[in-house]
Amino acid sequence: RSDQNGATNFLLAHLNDQATPATAVTARLFLGQQVQCTQCHDHPFAKERSQDEFWSLNAFFKQAERRPLTVTTTDGTSQDDWTMADTGSPGMTFYDTLRGQQKAVLPEFDGHAMSADDSRSRRAELVRLLAADSHQLVAQAMINRTWAQVFGYGFTNPIDDLGPHSPVSHPELLEFLTQSFAKSDYDVRRLMRWLTLSQTFQLSSLQAEQSVAIDDPQEGGTPLFSRAYPRPMGPEQVYDSIRIAIRSAADQPIDSSIGTTHRREWVEQFVQSYGTDENDEQLTFEGNITQAMLMMNGEDLQAAIPLTAAEVAKTVHEGPQGVLKSLERIAMATLNREPSEREEKIFRGRYRALTRSMPNDVAIRTATEDMLWAYLNSSEFTSVH
Repeated sequence: RSDQNGATNFLLAHLNDQATPATAVTARLFLGQQVQCTQCHDHPFAKERSQDEFWSLNAFFKQAERRPLTVTTTDGTSQDDWTMADTGSPGMTFYDTLRGQQKAVLPEFDGHAMSADDSRSRRAELVRLLAADSHQLVAQAMINRTWAQVFGYGFTNPIDDLGPHSPVSHPELLEFLTQSFAKSDYDVRRLMRWLTLSQTFQLSSLQAEQSVAIDDPQEGGTPLFSRAYPRPMGPEQVYDSIRIAIRSAADQPIDSSIGTTHRREWVEQFVQSYGTDENDEQLTFEGNITQAMLMMNGEDLQAAIPLTAAEVAKTVHEGPQGVLKSLERIAMATLNREPSEREEKIFRGRYRALTRSMPNDVAIRTATEDMLWAYLNSSEFTSVH
């Protein structure tokens, strides 16, 4: 049931159109292979990916069926939901070739086939074969995707189209990490420890002049990972960073258990759905107009910034140096650095202008609000660098 096991929604969302989206998404996420085009024809570049192979993988999902379900919530109201069920043995799977011929296939993956009258769960058998990972395809896909998550780029471009047709930037490293990950029994914590303790992860984002021409993946070049590549944060990272920065500035503890529902609702504003064969969604924070307006004028920030500034201002003593302590505190909380000379000059100028029309304590609080707003809306804050 989707209300009891969130993982159920992975298939519930992709069983439409003869489960072809489920087939393509499974191959892309777990095998690092884009097979959606082989639904209609053999792959034009990867000769090992055939139309027959696509539908043989698709046959594993033919038992799966979505069934509507009405559940009673804790407050006694009824709620429509969905459950996943197997329908028994569906027999052969049929598909049409480009020449108009109809072919029939059975569930088959990695050389293991199921018979038409096999009563076992086809999905469970596919899971068993994927978990066996005899060719370490799952491990390789996980390494490539995790490397891209940590360093901004994977070993291939795109990260989910591995194969002989897709050049690998560092083949020896990819193979070494793949084998090590498989030997660790797919220990994701250990994998993250390897990557974050690596020399590559410790590199600065500053670029040496001699490397500009040879290591610039933003211009389409192959990433050499000679430096850290600045990139926009994801929506979840932005939300968490705002929360940490605001609570740190106000000297309040960070409670990760608070705001789970609010976090999900905030992040959902950045989900874009596409009408593709795979029911694609994209989660981005690229600084477009809608996102910029949300950061500049969103209700959440508009409510949080004054409260935070008031807490900061309480600890500030009067006088020029005391006022600058307010700026230092929010700079450290948001950007993890001391304010620059230019920022200090702007802050002092803003503070002096405000003191002409309001009491000193209000001027400090207002100037702090303005600078906190500016820091939170800066590219330095919303970038990984």
